[in-house]
Amino acid sequence: IWLLCDPIAAALTLEDSPNIQRAIFTIPAFQMIEAYGLYFLILKRQKILKYLLIVLLTSLFLTNIVYFLHQYFVHISLNTSFARDEGNDQLFSFLFKYEGEYDKILISSYEDLPMYYYYFKHDKSTILTLAQSQTKKGFQIGKYIFVPDNCPEKLLKDYNISSKEKVIIVDSVAKCTPDISSLKNISTIGRRDGTIGYTINEYITKNQ
Repeated sequence: IWLLCDPIAAALTLEDSPNIQRAIFTIPAFQMIEAYGLYFLILKRQKILKYLLIVLLTSLFLTNIVYFLHQYFVHISLNTSFARDEGNDQLFSFLFKYEGEYDKILISSYEDLPMYYYYFKHDKSTILTLAQSQTKKGFQIGKYIFVPDNCPEKLLKDYNISSKEKVIIVDSVAKCTPDISSLKNISTIGRRDGTIGYTINEYITKNQ
């Protein structure tokens, strides 16, 4: 019953799917089944075979723990930092520090960036009023414009940027090839795996 009921919550969720964390409550059920089987497997063996089996299983168990810890503390932090949204907190720390110097800030509404904005602004109520469909269409809060594209400069013409406005555009480096002639790079957000997460550019209008 436990194993049959557990997938129900994940089945009702659309955001960030599939996600291994939603299956975490099945782990104890599998562990109990495995432990029950191992117990009777050992119980029905002769004494010498029983000890050999215990030594073998203990060795395999310890090897698996070492392997897991190596993957978790070494490889995940270096090789898959992009999958853990690394760089998002640094991005918004930079934007909030310099936002007073600019009139508009264009940033993607993808990659969970709106949630990071609300978290750092301590605005928990606003995010609860936004449906997933709204975040994908784009929206504006104050000077922050969340654009429904990973490369906001593609949609500049849709936001009526005047020649007097100072504008920041945040690009996702992996997915954008910005027009260098109209952008001045002011900062770059890197990750521990050596990749660049975002470039923060100042938009240069023709009259500047």
